[in-house]
Amino acid sequence: MQYIKNENLPTIEGLSNWKGNLINSKGEFINEAYPFKIKFKDILSWKLKKTSGLL
Repeated sequence: MQYIKNENLPTIEGLSNWKGNLINSKGEFINEAYPFKIKFKDILSWKLKKTSGLL
């Protein structure tokens, strides 16, 4: 994995050893705590799901 950071931006005190934001081989940012990719079909099925009387 690679990290990227903007050297022109100041870093919070005490984080001088911060590597930067994690990126994958395509240059996309990755959330280390929740590293997955949502598929379009999952979003579509969620949006089309019927709710029971919530609206």
